[in-house]
Amino acid sequence: MMPTLFHTRWMFAALAAACGLAAGLTMAAIPAPDGTIRACYHKKSGRLRVVDEGASCKGKEIVLSWAQPGTPGPQGLTGADGTPGEPATRLWAVVDSNGILLRGIGVTVPVGTDLGAAGNTRAVPFDRDLSDCAWVAAIGGDHLNAGVSKGFITSTLSPNVQTVKVSMSDTDNASVENQGFHVIVFC
Repeated sequence: MMPTLFHTRWMFAALAAACGLAAGLTMAAIPAPDGTIRACYHKKSGRLRVVDEGASCKGKEIVLSWAQPGTPGPQGLTGADGTPGEPATRLWAVVDSNGILLRGIGVTVPVGTDLGAAGNTRAVPFDRDLSDCAWVAAIGGDHLNAGVSKGFITSTLSPNVQTVKVSMSDTDNASVENQGFHVIVFC
């Protein structure tokens, strides 16, 4: 038997009502946005029913709610200090424009040593493996008032992993006259 127009309308109305009911249930706010759960308690029967926020209790019921914030407790005790971390390793060197080590910490050659090599590269040897360290070099004068010269500086770790090679070049990547520089290593 084929559904009639009446049956089709009835089925559509029932489907719409079911969808509306499902949407209403999904939109219920239990618990409320502030975390409170409300219920209605019937004094005589002892029946308790959880209700949505804003819903009214019936005749002989009273409203109960949970999750009301209490007063804050006292501040807890301060915890013990943690163990100090390892200090950062400080390795550094200042080299003049002639390639002479002026001062440094962790450098394996004495002050006054010529660190020069052919061309514009200087090799600065340190007293430990630098493969897990970070290093940076900057063109700089031999003393505070010497100023900064032009050019670029690069620093690389040599194959022996204890020496930082510092090279200088100009904007055309051509070697430039040797200049003083500072190199610092953080491990």
